[in-house]
Amino acid sequence: MAAIVSKGYDFVRLALAANKDAHVLLTGYSRGGAGAIAVAQRLKADRRRVHTMILFDAVDRAIGVDTARIPENVDRVIHARRDAVMESRPSFGNCGTAWGSPTKCEVRLFRGTHGAIGGVHWKRPADKKPTDLIGVR
Repeated sequence: MAAIVSKGYDFVRLALAANKDAHVLLTGYSRGGAGAIAVAQRLKADRRRVHTMILFDAVDRAIGVDTARIPENVDRVIHARRDAVMESRPSFGNCGTAWGSPTKCEVRLFRGTHGAIGGVHWKRPADKKPTDLIGVR
């Protein structure tokens, strides 16, 4: 994870060097969400803002990375998470579940598996509409 975070951070840093007024958007699914949070932490040390962070069922499964809290340099977070009532991978706790002002965070819970949040689809029965398989709370 450390190498991936370093590559992501370097990419953003170089992009900002080319366009200092660019808005930073970070996104990640599963462990990639933890990586996006870690990149934001490194950008905070540089006093750089993250305009938006979009997370898809972000989980911290990496040793040595503390991604429980979204850093305050992130303006807005949208986090699509699996609803615990689905009992999908209960050992995969979510990260990015805490934040403070001025960060604004919207969490949406979906009735699906960890894989479903990442875009893995189920075969739809002929008598169902696609939206019948999606539950949002």
